[in-house]
Amino acid sequence: MTTQPSTAQRIFTTADYVDPNAERTLNSAYRDEDFSAIVEWINPGEVFEDPHSHPKSSHVFVVMEGEGEALVGNGTWKKIVTGQFVVNPRGKVHAMRNTSSDHRLVWVCVHMPNPGPYVVEPRTETDD
Repeated sequence: MTTQPSTAQRIFTTADYVDPNAERTLNSAYRDEDFSAIVEWINPGEVFEDPHSHPKSSHVFVVMEGEGEALVGNGTWKKIVTGQFVVNPRGKVHAMRNTSSDHRLVWVCVHMPNPGPYVVEPRTETDD
């Protein structure tokens, strides 16, 4: 597994960034002043973070492996599968959960602009 992202590297494989033994299920693949690309994953039946928003960046989740659900606002969870992507505009509430009983859910999260230090706002209310 790659431990130090390189700004020189421009082609990535998600499997190189998934660590089944990791305490935190995200691993930065690329980061510069414009955006960051992070590989995130959750095991069967798990939720990736409580509903939250990012005040300084928008991002896209590209589902690379598995299936689950994405919270897309107004308390609505939508089914997602490999090959789909989820758009999370700046400040909008979102979350991910794995609804599978036997497969990991893996996605690439691309933040634009790069949010700098990872900042989330826990949110209990929903949005449209």
